[in-house]
Amino acid sequence: MIAADAFRGLLSIAPDGTITELAIEADGVPIRYADDVDVAADGKIYFSDASTKFVEKNWGTYEASLLDLMEHGGHGRLLVYDPATGVAKTLLDGLNFANGVAVSHNQKSVLVNETWGYRVLGFWIAGPKKGKSETLIGSLSKRSTQRHLVDVLFSDYLAEI
Repeated sequence: MIAADAFRGLLSIAPDGTITELAIEADGVPIRYADDVDVAADGKIYFSDASTKFVEKNWGTYEASLLDLMEHGGHGRLLVYDPATGVAKTLLDGLNFANGVAVSHNQKSVLVNETWGYRVLGFWIAGPKKGKSETLIGSLSKRSTQRHLVDVLFSDYLAEI
């Protein structure tokens, strides 16, 4: 099992309960609030570091998230861990509380929820847009969110991701 542990980083948990820390830093920056994780078909592990500044070890997860919200400083990241190299790298930074992560069904992009940015971003991991990101759903704080989400989910864009 793979887990994003807010206190310890990216973990692997064996059936016998043995815990292995896979990644505690990315690009020299400590992973301070690992939050969500998804594994691609090629074995690469995509996960979020919600905030590199407000650490749950100091305040608790709820309090740290509120501090991150109040500052709104863009301390979150989308990360990838490659088991073949044992290295974690930053794909996107400057996110306002990076949270949910999901690899698309066709393995061409990774979606990440930017909680305090009130949006969902898509980061391309394959194809002609590889390495680029774009907003898939914006203005998640508005009442029209539900209808907008349906529009996006059934759009031609989704066929690409």
